[in-house]
Amino acid sequence: MRVNLDDRFLMIAITGSVAYGLAIEGVSDIDVKGLFIAGKPYYLGLKHIEQLEGKGETGAFTSNQKEKSLRKVDWETDKFQFLEDKDFVLYELRKYLSLLRNANPNIQEMLWLDSYLYLHPLGKLLIENRDKFLTKKVKASYIGYANAQLRKVQTHRKWLLDPPQSKPKPEYFGFNDLYKPLTLAEINAFFYFLWLVVRDCIEYLDPAEELRDLLLERIDYKQVFLEHRFPEDAQKQIQEYTHASSDFMELTYASRRYLAAQKEWKNYQSWKEHRNEKRRVMEVKCGYDAKHASHALRLLYTGREIIQKKTLIVDRRKAGDGEYLLAVKQGNVAYEEVMAECDRVYNEIKGVDNKDIDLPERVDEDFLTDLCIELVESMGF
Repeated sequence: MRVNLDDRFLMIAITGSVAYGLAIEGVSDIDVKGLFIAGKPYYLGLKHIEQLEGKGETGAFTSNQKEKSLRKVDWETDKFQFLEDKDFVLYELRKYLSLLRNANPNIQEMLWLDSYLYLHPLGKLLIENRDKFLTKKVKASYIGYANAQLRKVQTHRKWLLDPPQSKPKPEYFGFNDLYKPLTLAEINAFFYFLWLVVRDCIEYLDPAEELRDLLLERIDYKQVFLEHRFPEDAQKQIQEYTHASSDFMELTYASRRYLAAQKEWKNYQSWKEHRNEKRRVMEVKCGYDAKHASHALRLLYTGREIIQKKTLIVDRRKAGDGEYLLAVKQGNVAYEEVMAECDRVYNEIKGVDNKDIDLPERVDEDFLTDLCIELVESMGF
């Protein structure tokens, strides 16, 4: 695969723990993120590209590849020499702006860094407009990303204290040669049907347009239906909605439990095999995944800061909480204290009424479109 990005970069910077002021020597990786404007074939032709990622010059994955694997890239640029042995992600402009519009924390921080390895004059235009990308979506976004980190902390802690003992077998869940579990595709098909039933009900809620807009457009409820483990007491209602038999409902729930156990076993084995040895030692020492806990708390602190001060401080040493976050990351703070602090800041953010947040509801779409056009046209083909 040949990719010509020479002189089409808007910015390249070191991000991650180095930018946060939370790097641990000998443990932390050096993460590089960049932003580029693709050439004519990607804007006026049928070619598609969203991002490139990989490690040094060993390979890269781009979203227009069907196979999600690392492939050798023949770079037509000298700017990649400094990326050797460093993890990198390079975003195409439109992909970047779409993530920025949704208040993605990892994307927003790129416009608030103290320094850049490379910054094109057009990249400065993005930075000059960075305030316009801070919206009320920050509240849900930063809480959501923090919760994702906390789920990893809790899962890894469970594996540390009570690891799975054996690979789950069908017979553990009541299955046999005549009574077989549903496949993931069959389960997803059923819950997709459930989603369609609920969606059709929502579409007739004409008096509640705001609710309809929320349920159908702002929240990906289809994905929630496919991924969420519904409680057992919801089985009767789901059965009524879909007119399914009791036997089928029992088979569906047993199959989901079995597949979930299989997935956890697979993830547990991958975690054991691939986790960094120094992190393993630290996890054993403190009893939890200190790196993910630090990430979660940093996201909560940053989200609260944006809501209160309408600014994003990447370097947490400048924000005043860097020392504590580093102590958490090094495993020097008890698990119970970290979780209590996360709960405290989470509830503080959650308790802020949206009407009291002095930020726009969302990024202005016309501004976003005009900015994208200006950048692409100014870069030229």
